[in-house]
Amino acid sequence: MGSSRIALACLLVSFAGGLCLAQEELPWSDRRVPRGLTITVEEVPGPGIADRATEPTDYHIARVDEIATDAAFDDWGRAEWVEMSRDAHYFADNTRMTVTIEVPEGATPTDDHWYLGFSYDQMDPDYEEKYALDEFFDYRGVVVTAVAPGSPAAEADLREGDVIFEMDGGKTAWAYQVYRTIERLGQSPGPQTIALQIQRNGRDHIGGPDDLSARFAFLVDDATLYFAAEVTDDIHAQEMDDWDLWRNDCIQIGFDPTLARFDDHYGEDGHEIGFALKDGEAVAWRWKGRRDHPDGVMREVDAAIKRQGGRTLYEAAMPLSELAPLSPDMWPHCGMNVLVNDSDDGVARKGRLELRPGAITKNKQMDRFADFEFAPSLDASKISFAWYWDYRLQPTGKAAFTVAARSPTPTTVRIVARLESWDGGRRADLEPAFAEEVVLPVTAEPREWRLETSTRSQPGEYRVEWVAYDPEGAVVARRGIPLVIQ
Repeated sequence: MGSSRIALACLLVSFAGGLCLAQEELPWSDRRVPRGLTITVEEVPGPGIADRATEPTDYHIARVDEIATDAAFDDWGRAEWVEMSRDAHYFADNTRMTVTIEVPEGATPTDDHWYLGFSYDQMDPDYEEKYALDEFFDYRGVVVTAVAPGSPAAEADLREGDVIFEMDGGKTAWAYQVYRTIERLGQSPGPQTIALQIQRNGRDHIGGPDDLSARFAFLVDDATLYFAAEVTDDIHAQEMDDWDLWRNDCIQIGFDPTLARFDDHYGEDGHEIGFALKDGEAVAWRWKGRRDHPDGVMREVDAAIKRQGGRTLYEAAMPLSELAPLSPDMWPHCGMNVLVNDSDDGVARKGRLELRPGAITKNKQMDRFADFEFAPSLDASKISFAWYWDYRLQPTGKAAFTVAARSPTPTTVRIVARLESWDGGRRADLEPAFAEEVVLPVTAEPREWRLETSTRSQPGEYRVEWVAYDPEGAVVARRGIPLVIQ
């Protein structure tokens, strides 16, 4: 068979470390040939993902048989609707502007620098939260902490919570710079005209509940997560495309399926998706997904969105496979956040409602997501299965990830791995695929295993496809991992 020969693998059982599939070494070849797999399976000791649910449940998601995706909500009677109409959820994009303070002739500076009529302090996270300054300042900027009634600052409409970035032509990233500027200006009391470049929270851009308010709900069955939302919005505007949909009217949802609770990113297993009504058509878009869930239009999602008077009605059916490793029956808790964006001119977002303020808009803070708990399935024979990322070392063709499974009735799951040659994202029929399999026990309590693979194939592009089967041969789960060996 020469250099194109495919190795035969043997199954080795190690009671200390789990299961190992090993292969014999083969001589190198000029052709890109799958050289078999080495697969190590080891059960993960200690607490698993199910034990990460330590926070109190914020909201519940009920079970349903099926939902008609028609934006009518007739079959949402069991849903727990969440209102987002209170001040705690209101945010508006900060705006930059110039405030001009006119100091009258004869104004007398004082030691406490109050002759302009405002006090100030260095920006910090507490002020950022207090004044809903949702931009990331990195502690730079000077925040106005009080404005004296009737003062020159009050007459200029300077407000508490404004952030000063420039004063009288000089940058003011730090409080001492404002101090020195006022000290210098105080040497020449009135009349003076002092220009301040500020950034202001835009809450006053939102006219109230009729301008922007919302309620939403989730439901779930064994294969689908359903979402519905009713947004009160006097003007619907969506002129953006693709990645920029968030700048106009739309909804964004963030998911933390494994309760990783990262404070500044989604990691490998988080998702951020959204829905928009553009040119009369419903759009389902993914901003962030796993490696096997690329960004872009979510064609497997069934969505219906329509305008009805001053309201926009959203309804969507999302296959759980599109949100993997989300597995409601194995991990009944999931971190989520919902964001409603509002634009009136189709040019820029003017404001928004956010369930957990800043959790999506400020660095994707999954540690601030709300905790949603799924009602359990009534199917006593259902196998819940999920795999989530560990690592992938491209140059060597090694990869590792964790699989988890549970079933109310003890059973087994058979996992088959196929190594194939790929070329430009398509199967390359250079050589037949190399396949191997392992069998894992499944119990009523979630169990997790770490799978590590390696191959001695020549440099090139490959793909490992993993398929999990139940004892009857039905597919429980499927995923593919691209490998590039250099």
